[in-house]
Amino acid sequence: MTATLAASDISLELVKTNPENFDYVTAYEEGIGPEFLAELRELLPKLKNVKMAHVNATAYGGGVAELLHRQIPLMNQLGKEVGFQSDWYILKVSNTAFYDVTKKMHNTLQGAPGELSAEEKDLYKKTQIENFSEGLLNDYDVVLIHDPQPAGLIELYSKDRKGKWAWRCHIDTTTTNANVWGFIGAFAKQYEAAIWTREQFVQDKADFKEVKIIPPSIDPLSPKNYDLSETQVDEVFHRYGIDRSRPVLCQISRFDPWKQPVEVVKIYQEMKKEFPELQLIYAGSMATDDPEGMFYWEQTLRAAGLDKDVTILNNFHGVGNIEINAFQRGADVMIQYSSKEGFGLTISEAMWKEQPIIGGRVGGIQDQIVDKDCGYLVSTNEEVKTAIRELLSNPEKRKEMGKKAKKRVQDNFLITKEVGNYMKLAIGLLGR
Repeated sequence: MTATLAASDISLELVKTNPENFDYVTAYEEGIGPEFLAELRELLPKLKNVKMAHVNATAYGGGVAELLHRQIPLMNQLGKEVGFQSDWYILKVSNTAFYDVTKKMHNTLQGAPGELSAEEKDLYKKTQIENFSEGLLNDYDVVLIHDPQPAGLIELYSKDRKGKWAWRCHIDTTTTNANVWGFIGAFAKQYEAAIWTREQFVQDKADFKEVKIIPPSIDPLSPKNYDLSETQVDEVFHRYGIDRSRPVLCQISRFDPWKQPVEVVKIYQEMKKEFPELQLIYAGSMATDDPEGMFYWEQTLRAAGLDKDVTILNNFHGVGNIEINAFQRGADVMIQYSSKEGFGLTISEAMWKEQPIIGGRVGGIQDQIVDKDCGYLVSTNEEVKTAIRELLSNPEKRKEMGKKAKKRVQDNFLITKEVGNYMKLAIGLLGR
């Protein structure tokens, strides 16, 4: 990318967080206990007058955006007394073909074959340049860039940037595509630190100045995770014509080949021969940066055919956080049969609701589920069916495993843990 740039008319867009001025600090102290914020308070003196920026592709759709909506205001409210400020920016995209390119990056970085054309690389670089604004990110002491979409911004600021920059990869890159990693990795290696979800994802470790491992988290107080009454759960199931008196198998995820929605439908169809009353819910959102979502949605519908016991939903059907919450609480068996997964927030969400979950033995799922203790790790359709059979046939075992599942999330994967890791990251990068 060219070294001499004028400030763009597009530039990054500042995301407004917490417009209702909700008191997150008090809510978390009362909702999950003051001990979960105690460590964060201890870190604050080392963050006096520090400004931190987060940059990602979109404000809605996907786990990164979902978490930043809660993490940013929590950090700002905690940091107010010492002048620790966090802002969040998203890319402005003039050509929506950029999302086709970055979705291709996502798939290939997770191991799909293919390579980026010269035109695709040019569009990627052009979008980075359009989002460059002289001095904007230079006002921050620490800049955290999320995923490949904005990774190239580092090169535009490299000569005169004042702050320390870190790049976070939320993708399962265990068996990454070397061609595409070569393109993105050239940007990533310019950062002061690289953050991965687990050690096995790290590429070219020796080429990075510093590598950090930080697992994602869930927000226990968000509408997707806070407590619902049985009456509320019943109402949601009734609204979508799902009979809670009969067993329900449920997967919550994007319509994406790595989530294997068609395989989930096939497994349901085979299990229905053993459990004739079985129903299936497959629900997920269509993200603004995922142009393939509609294609895989249609494939899932075709696989289900005219089976009235299959309910396939997305956010266009009014499915939002409350509905997802209810499905996760009301289902008899939760599944996340991913073939690749950076982490899988829906797994921790279900576990928080005392649901043992059946998860693909891949990526960050392996860090969440302790096999046969608080869920099941599976690699084949037969293993999935065995786990479904055990959970449907042993309600007491399901209940016992569910309690262990919630405890595991409480100890390892709540939002306060990840916020603390971001604060420690800033302290370390600034040498404080």
